[in-house]
Amino acid sequence: MAVLALDGVIPFDLSTPIEVFTRTRLPSGRPAYRVRVCAAAEEVDAGAFSLRAPWPLAELAEADTIIVPGTADPTAPVPQEVLDALRQAAARGTRIASVCVGAFVLASTGSVLEPLMRWMEDNARPELALDDLARQSGMSVRTLNRRFREQTGTSPLQWLHRARIRQAQHLLETTAHSVERIAAQVGFGSPTAFRERFKRLTGTSPRAYRRTFQTQKSL
Repeated sequence: MAVLALDGVIPFDLSTPIEVFTRTRLPSGRPAYRVRVCAAAEEVDAGAFSLRAPWPLAELAEADTIIVPGTADPTAPVPQEVLDALRQAAARGTRIASVCVGAFVLASTGSVLEPLMRWMEDNARPELALDDLARQSGMSVRTLNRRFREQTGTSPLQWLHRARIRQAQHLLETTAHSVERIAAQVGFGSPTAFRERFKRLTGTSPRAYRRTFQTQKSL
């Protein structure tokens, strides 16, 4: 398994698949996956810090599964060599999945309905439903679910929830807005629903996340 680290990679998105899959064990106790972090460059900008991936981009050719984490600016251009490597992997039948806005990287390869994801991010209102997404994409609900899951590894609504939480993380990091205000800004109908979803996806509460980020920033 390969995890692709691009410039601007979101540390949380990068660390989650590494943590999950390196800890997975077979009944015998042996590791279930050999996880390799790959990058196109020797050094990767991860925002608050830089990292050096131990494996080059060419390692993607050996992987049976590729995970693409999100980046801080999902609209940033993707290096051509990365696009070529992902297209070649898809042509070989490699399983490719994204974490949250990492789907925009896959969209750049022509693998996903990129306009729909951008529309989802721009219209993440509380009442947004699957029927709205199907109507926007021009597909039936069944076809949308199938094609979206094939290309991103998740359902449209699950992707939308993750996109909302990523927007919330950004607001918690960069503003002093209350949790209640942020919940409304990113499209949750109630602060309670927002807190529950945030903890389910990040493992911590919005307030604890903000405190941790502010502590790290002050170091």
